[in-house]
Amino acid sequence: MLKALLKEQGYTSVCMGVARDEAGALRASVAAALRTADVLVCTGGVSMGEKDLLKPVLTQVCTLFKSNWHT
Repeated sequence: MLKALLKEQGYTSVCMGVARDEAGALRASVAAALRTADVLVCTGGVSMGEKDLLKPVLTQVCTLFKSNWHT
């Protein structure tokens, strides 16, 4: 659905696949995605609290423009 919405608005999207739930692997996946795209949208598997790996990795690798984190 997200891909269809982007296409409808004239954007090209690239699916980067599933990232492993490990900080180093996630960091490498995010870095690879940012070499390919101007915008990174992460969906699914995003937890909150101590087990949230995505937010710390993103703050190390890039500038957060918009997030829906509640912490």
